[in-house]
Amino acid sequence: MAEMNERELLSAVLYEVKSMRAKLDATADDFLNFRNEMNQFRNEMVQFRNETNNNFNRLDRRIRLIETDYDQLNERVDKLELSGNF
Repeated sequence: MAEMNERELLSAVLYEVKSMRAKLDATADDFLNFRNEMNQFRNEMVQFRNETNNNFNRLDRRIRLIETDYDQLNERVDKLELSGNF
């Protein structure tokens, strides 16, 4: 009877080892999936930052052109006012 108990105990231990291995494999898979998602998110954020910088630079150039046009118009108005031909 003692031998049967040892076999049952070994069988139970083996079952637990296999169960733990399956849980470890599932956890490793989850970690890899999470890592891949984080890498994808990082890449998307880099792309977003680049697009945002490009859009900002484009708007900044447009604003500078508008400011230049505005300054030129102000100069013309000042000249007209000084000359009295307005």
